[in-house]
Amino acid sequence: MLGITFGNKHSYNDWGVWFENTSIAPPQPKRYTVSVAGRNGLLDLTPELTPTIRFESRTLTFNFRVKAGNWSTLMSQILGEVHGRTMDVISDLDPNWHWHGFVTVDSFASDERTGSLVITVDADPFKLANTPTTYTQSGSGTLTCVCDRMEVAPMVTNTAEATIE
Repeated sequence: MLGITFGNKHSYNDWGVWFENTSIAPPQPKRYTVSVAGRNGLLDLTPELTPTIRFESRTLTFNFRVKAGNWSTLMSQILGEVHGRTMDVISDLDPNWHWHGFVTVDSFASDERTGSLVITVDADPFKLANTPTTYTQSGSGTLTCVCDRMEVAPMVTNTAEATIE
């Protein structure tokens, strides 16, 4: 059964709640604007102040269904394991990547047969690969390391004399 892993706890395997759907908001760009008297609109200083666009955190919302059972025990368990904690979050739908953020149990509602559970993550703007990206170059030549929009600091290991630019 598909689920979400919060830290080392899987929503279905550990709690018996099944994943229903998710909402992942795009991160909002950080902008630096000034209101200038006599000017229409705001003066956007973002390009002059930062060479690359920076982003705010993003919100991940996970909705789950819960089968009938001991609601208070299950809710206490989930609250104790993830609520108010910062951790990695991995979706079974995207298992090679993870989000890192602050987890909050937003709501829990139930009737006699089923319940619903909503968990929100205030996550860093970029998802991260679960394993490091490795490039290998043998002999002379050019090696180009590609990353998306997130700036990275590569670690270079070489075993012979080399020129690195």
